[in-house]
Amino acid sequence: MAFVSPSVWLAGLATASGLVESDRLHVVPYGLDVTKFLPGDQTDSRRALGLPKAAVVLVAGAHDLTERRKGCYLLREAVGRIVAGSRDRFVFVLFGANGDEVRQDWPCEVRWLGTLNGEREVARVCSAADVLLLPSLQDNFPNLALEAQACGCPVVGFNTGGLREIIEPTQT
Repeated sequence: MAFVSPSVWLAGLATASGLVESDRLHVVPYGLDVTKFLPGDQTDSRRALGLPKAAVVLVAGAHDLTERRKGCYLLREAVGRIVAGSRDRFVFVLFGANGDEVRQDWPCEVRWLGTLNGEREVARVCSAADVLLLPSLQDNFPNLALEAQACGCPVVGFNTGGLREIIEPTQT
C-alpha cells in the first residue's frame, strides 16, 4: 500500500506522526485545468463584475469566510495597512459563504460576491484582481492560489502549509 499527499508539508506531517513510512508516501500536487484558468482580459473581467477600471482590486475568498484557520479575520487590519492614505484607489472584493458576518467596517470599499458558482466565476474574479490575499493560517495546498496564478494574478499569503510550495517570493 502507498500513500499520496498533495503537498510536501502534509507529507512531512504524515511521516512525523509515525503512521506512514516515508518510502510509502508520494507527493503528487493537485492538477489544474489551464484551459479554464488562464489570464483573462482584466478590463473585461472588471466590467463583467461591475468593478472600476482604474481601481487597485484586492481579492480574497474562502468556502466559509468565518472558518478560523482560513484567517479571514486578519484581512481587515491587513487591508487597512495596504490602503492607508489612499483608500479611494482601492476596492476589496470578497467571496464565500457568511460574508455578511465579515464585511462590516472595512477601511475601503468592499464588494461581496457571495459564493462563486464554478471555475469560470473564480477565473473571472482572479483575472479582474491586481492581487489575491490568502491569509490561511493552515492550508494543505490551496487551489485558489494555483488558480489565481494561472490567471496571471500574484498571490500574497503566509509562509505556512502547502502555500510555501506555491508562492515564490517576489516572483508569484
